Amino acid sequence: MNQSVIISSFFIFLCLHQTPAQNLSKSEPAKDPKRLCPQGHLYFNGTRTCYIAGEKGPCQGSLMAVESPNNDEFGDCTCKIFSHLGLHCQTRPAVHWSDSRCYFIFDQGPCRTDEWLAVSPWAPPKCEQIPCLDLYHAQTPLNYSRYEEASAVFVFGFKNSCYITGTQAFCPKGHLAVFAAGSDIPSCRKRKDICYNLPFYTHPEAGTYECEDGTESDGHGGCLPSMSDSY
Repeated sequence: MNQSVIISSFFIFLCLHQTPAQNLSKSEPAKDPKRLCPQGHLYFNGTRTCYIAGEKGPCQGSLMAVESPNNDEFGDCTCKIFSHLGLHCQTRPAVHWSDSRCYFIFDQGPCRTDEWLAVSPWAPPKCEQIPCLDLYHAQTPLNYSRYEEASAVFVFGFKNSCYITGTQAFCPKGHLAVFAAGSDIPSCRKRKDICYNLPFYTHPEAGTYECEDGTESDGHGGCLPSMSDSY
């Protein structure tokens, strides 16, 4: 074999064995050889493509790409988490409805007049008659064209009663009822652990009452720890 043939064969060998990482753009993170996608990306079987987690990706409407509960390398589409204070702050959850849109819980959404989209730990979202219409209509109506501005303070139903987020509601003394980011079930948090400030809202029918020392009215018939005693 002459020398020119040997040199040509050597260069062909180098080209065929170039590593995939060398073809990545500088702005794209290098792929972990043990993962399907670069760090911070999720793989979708339907399109066989990687997408950035937390963005729209291949999802429709107001859905976004999130980790699959069964495998953190794969992606699922779910409703966006709307909290202008960050993903770890309290928010107003939205749920996926049958028309491929997302609606905020305990709002009329796709339901009939005087109904709201109710959720519970035991059943999928469904339209139910609002049991506390006066309290519900005292809120500022939601503007669905400006999702990101949805307030984390709203009337909600729980175990056949109505409450307002950010108040003591069904929680023990010193705790407030909130919806944690990513959850459509209310939970009780200490006031100092909540991202937003109080008081938020006063219903015009809230009665007058006296709270114990070290606490203050929540505007809804309950008492909260005083701000000065909470930090």
